[in-house]
Amino acid sequence: MRAALQICEYGDLIMIGCGLLILIGAFRDWDWIFGDVSTATYRLDKLDGIINIFGRKTGGIAAGAGAALMIVFGTVWAMLCLYEVIRPQS
Repeated sequence: MRAALQICEYGDLIMIGCGLLILIGAFRDWDWIFGDVSTATYRLDKLDGIINIFGRKTGGIAAGAGAALMIVFGTVWAMLCLYEVIRPQS
């Protein structure tokens, strides 16, 4: 049991922490997320394109939704490790 927890111990926490940081940054409109937006790109697969087409607030909502997904996946990963569904390969 302890070996499974050692492998799963930090990856899920890092994912949840990064998701929380990006979520707070998106809703607080921090410049490190949106500061260097290129006005030349209009591709929707990048945050720059979303901001240029739809605006900074919609870009923040998109970043927040992605961060919320990171938090959910990190939590699911933590639960899978806690209940030993994910086991280390021997």
